[in-house]
Amino acid sequence: MPTSPAPVAPQRILLIRLSAFGDVVIATGLLQALKRAHPQAEIDWLVQPEFAELLRTQPAIAQVHAWERKRWGQLFRGFRWLALLQAVLGFRRQLRARDYDWVIDAQGLAKSRLLAWLAGGRQRLGYRSKEPLEGVLHTVVTRHPEASPERRVIGDEHLPMASALGAAPLHGPQLLPVVSSPPPAALVLLAPFTTRPQKHWPESHWRQLINELLALGLPLGLLGGPADREAAASLLAGLPEDSVTNLVGQTSFVAAGSWIARCQALIGVDTGLTQIG
Repeated sequence: MPTSPAPVAPQRILLIRLSAFGDVVIATGLLQALKRAHPQAEIDWLVQPEFAELLRTQPAIAQVHAWERKRWGQLFRGFRWLALLQAVLGFRRQLRARDYDWVIDAQGLAKSRLLAWLAGGRQRLGYRSKEPLEGVLHTVVTRHPEASPERRVIGDEHLPMASALGAAPLHGPQLLPVVSSPPPAALVLLAPFTTRPQKHWPESHWRQLINELLALGLPLGLLGGPADREAAASLLAGLPEDSVTNLVGQTSFVAAGSWIARCQALIGVDTGLTQIG
């Protein structure tokens, strides 16, 4: 396999990072590194629909392609083979109409490799992993292991890919906020929720922290998604009414970014909202 892509000066690049929220935010470091190294290139992003709105606010991205994963899955489970084939071929035409020089799979899964193949591209690059379909890539890049000393800050997982593309160094995630007008109040924001239990902090610890911050007279806000409403209600139970601005389930990713852009500080677990912060 080749060790570096061609042509030297790409005109169009497709970056594939489908999910999850925090990983999409982290991959913006690779996006910005590519833009600095190849300012003449148009860089598109292929992502799941729930994150497309946020990426469409980013001036470094020319086009955002949303992969309708759930719709394809419904067609597959419903044995609607013709409709599924039409959806796949239509998406393939949409991607290949952009005539990409580089297609970069920044995820390393079978589904992201399949989408890279659908997109075409003169050079397809991706990460080595145990997932199938590695053969659809022209160049395979080995990531630094999680405990590697080369991974010193958030986003360094993409250093090997950036190096292979002549785009190093990275400067961490760089998601430009969209600040609403008028901007929201400057709060100390808390982001305590995540889908993985091993990343949680005990509720009792959060309650102690909230009480100590309130005792300092700091205005607090709570961020989270619609699925976090019940956990938020439990966390705030017993606190003085309106002592904490509860934004859980009330903001889009873009709106949450606006609150974060104006906050005094953000305290959170390993989740996309904290990565934005």
